[in-house]
Parts: sequence; structure tokens; C-alpha cells
Amino acid sequence: MRIRFTWRAALAVAVWTLAPVSFAFGSPLFSESFDSATAPALPAGWSVADTVGTSGNWTTAATVEGSALPHSGQSCAVFNGAAANGQDACRLYRTVGVNTSSSTVLALHFWSFNSSIAGNPAYVKPVASFDGGGTWTEVVTYWSIYRGGTPGEWQENILNADSLIGHASVRLGFEGISGNGSSDLYIDDVQLTPTVCGCTPNEGSVGTAVRYLGAGFGSTPGQVMVGTFKGPFKITSWSDQEIDFVVTKPFTAGRWSVEPVTKARGQIYTGSTFTFKDPAAGAVTPSTASIGATVQLSGKYFGPKAGKITLVNNTGVKLVKKSCKALTWTMDATTGDCLTTFVVPKGLAAGVYEVHVGTAAGDVEFAQMLTVN
Repeated sequence: MRIRFTWRAALAVAVWTLAPVSFAFGSPLFSESFDSATAPALPAGWSVADTVGTSGNWTTAATVEGSALPHSGQSCAVFNGAAANGQDACRLYRTVGVNTSSSTVLALHFWSFNSSIAGNPAYVKPVASFDGGGTWTEVVTYWSIYRGGTPGEWQENILNADSLIGHASVRLGFEGISGNGSSDLYIDDVQLTPTVCGCTPNEGSVGTAVRYLGAGFGSTPGQVMVGTFKGPFKITSWSDQEIDFVVTKPFTAGRWSVEPVTKARGQIYTGSTFTFKDPAAGAVTPSTASIGATVQLSGKYFGPKAGKITLVNNTGVKLVKKSCKALTWTMDATTGDCLTTFVVPKGLAAGVYEVHVGTAAGDVEFAQMLTVN
């Protein structure tokens, strides 16, 4: 998706170019349907380990809640949350690792089924080990599949798994945690794929157009959170696997968790982040110009609306500040690349001037000076 805003003089013209993007999974690095063994046995390459207490366990099952079917095939994995003691936990994990050293993007895709989300239901945390199973870490912090959703239905889950990139051997696991005997929990059709999940691009500022990919968002628009705050976004489209929005206001610079809050499932934790950037100066071209000449300024994240351009000379007895009207002002809403032009105004004395640009996200001072001759 590309959105380009162009501002010329006093006339604002917004040019929107939307390239359709289909949410498609790449060839998986790993997949598991749990169909290669006869229930209740686990398929080869899987094992279990108690992490809290001893009453929790993972097996496979040919039916779900007694009558429903696995998401696909003949079997799925099940954690015995209804029978286990409260908060007892057991890890289902791979005994063989996946090589992610050449991956650039990763998503963990699987389906889950929970018979109840009331009270304190069983839940699962996707985990991974990079040291052969010695230590385990959450793939996505604070994520668990009992959060919202429709009980008694298979639910699709797509998580950003970029945290697993760059390792010769990654062992995947699912830690089931009992919820005081209220429900069993099932998973099926696990895949680790080279797929974008979350924000694209994953950095920007005012005017940046973002496409957020995932699953289970529903068809009714909700909102997108930045940490615990409502995001400074205008939502332009919303579907079950894709949300498009534009950053409309400045936000504290830095890397933030960005997650959708849906009408059907509440907040969905995908592990996606977005880095809010401050505007940055580029080049002054040309660096020497005469009265009436056109000068171009480049930079990043100036925003879609024309700001204030000021030339400053503080080398003399009196401070000189001269405002310049922008002739053109553009920002690429995907990359943040900016170009603006102005005319060196009449009445400006010869000398060396600082160049300042006021933007929606803050003021920018160029390191490069403009010499007026």
C-alpha cells in the first residue's frame, strides 16, 4: 500500500494510490497437523514436560469437547485444563529445532479451541527455546489464546514471530496452564511461516500509512492501541485479517507495542511493534542560492501538511529571521521520505543562514547552511 500526499502552495491535493495486498502465507519452515499418530499418542518429534505441578498433560484427540471435530484431519493436540489442578502447567514442545538463521520475517500461525472463556479458563502460551530446550521464552509477551473469542469454535491465531529470527535451531512449544478446572484447550494446524504479521511499515510518524496484518479482527471496526493508550490513528479500512490506518498525531518517539482491540475478541496480542520517529533533516540543494532562486529540502517524517520554513542568521548585531512559503511539500506515506521547495525571499541580505522547518511532529534544524549571495 502506498499513500502519497502532495501539497502545492496554498492548494492541498491528496493523491492516494492503493496497491491491493493479499494476506498469504509463505512456504512454512515447520508445520504440524497432529495427524501422523493415533490419538492419544503424540506425533514423532514432540514431547511434554511439567512446568508447574504434575496434573497437567498434553495428548492428541480425535474429537473436540466430545462431539466437535479437529480443525483438520483426524487429530489435534489437547491440554487437559478441566482435569488439572488450578494453575498447574505442562509444556508441549518440539524435540527438534527449526533453522531460522536466514529468515527476515516470521509468523506463528495456528488454530485453537476453548470450550469456555468465562471465569478462569485454561490458556496456552507459545514459547521457544534457542538452547536445545534448556531455557524457554515467550514468543509474544502477554499473549494467551483464551483472551476473548467465541467459545466452542475454532479460532485462528497469527502471531509476529520475528523474535525467533537468526537462530540455527529454534524449538517451538506450547505451555498449557490450567484455569481451576473450567475447560480443556485444543490446538491444531501449527505453522511457522515467512509471513509478515503486524505493522508494515513498522516505523513512521504523522502521515505514515500502516497496514496491520493478522487474524480474528472481525468485520466491525474497533480501535488500535499503542501500549495502554488509544493510538493516534485514523482507521481507513478494517477486515478480519487486515487493518489499514494513518498516523494523525505526534506520539512519544520510541518503540511501542501496537495491538488492535476488536469488538468480538477484545484486545488481540500479536507481538507487533511500531517505532514512532522524530522528523529528521536531510540536504539543502543547492547550498548557495540567489534571491528568487528555488531551494529544495529533503528529510524524513515532515508530515503530510506543509509546515513553516524559516531562514535564520544570528551572526550580525541583529538576529534575522525570515519566513519562506513552501512551493511544494511531499511525504511518502510508506517510507517517510520528504521533499519540499521554497523560493529565497526578496529583501534578504547576503549571508549564511540556518534552515529550520516546523513540522507536525516537531521542529527540524538542518545541519547544512544556505548561503545567500
